[in-house]
Amino acid sequence: MKSYTYINKIRLDLISLKQSILNVKPFAFNGNTKDRIQYCNKLQSLLGTFTPYQTYALLGLLLSDASLQASSSGKKFRLKMQQSIRHSAFANHILREVIPEWVIKTSAQQASVNRSSMLELQTLTHEAFSVLASIISYPPFNPYQVVPKIFGINIIRWLHPITIAYWFMGDGSKESSRALYSGRVPKARDLSARASARAR
Repeated sequence: MKSYTYINKIRLDLISLKQSILNVKPFAFNGNTKDRIQYCNKLQSLLGTFTPYQTYALLGLLLSDASLQASSSGKKFRLKMQQSIRHSAFANHILREVIPEWVIKTSAQQASVNRSSMLELQTLTHEAFSVLASIISYPPFNPYQVVPKIFGINIIRWLHPITIAYWFMGDGSKESSRALYSGRVPKARDLSARASARAR
């Protein structure tokens, strides 16, 4: 088992490598480029998955506003997250502290503001996200589609304090002495479609 010290060193090396590429070519990871493929291969060979902290934090984000989008094969995914411009400190915390080696934004695009004043972060498409997809939903996953959030009873075992903290930061609020947690509930027709897919 790799030690945390070793994993953190690898993460720092990957972050440095990614930034050195983007410093020279700001759009190096846009599309299926040679730089992107080489970086993904290096990430896979050296790291390949998330740390426990990252896994819990990402699940918290998925319980709130973040989403996963399937690749053409339905086996790899990317994470997308939008936050109000008022929450730029939180978005930049995700980018710089939680998953910096996975996000493919340049420094100038860290918090790109669209017309509705929302901040968007997007990661590389990678098979490491398949673990998260299996926790929040059920296969098969349709290519190029957002993975529907169908949380079963098993989600309880993943409700680590880190998960709950990021869920609250992503989409929670406080009312009097209570903490309120918001989430996206799938539409009935989506649940029916997924149940039919599983039965086939």
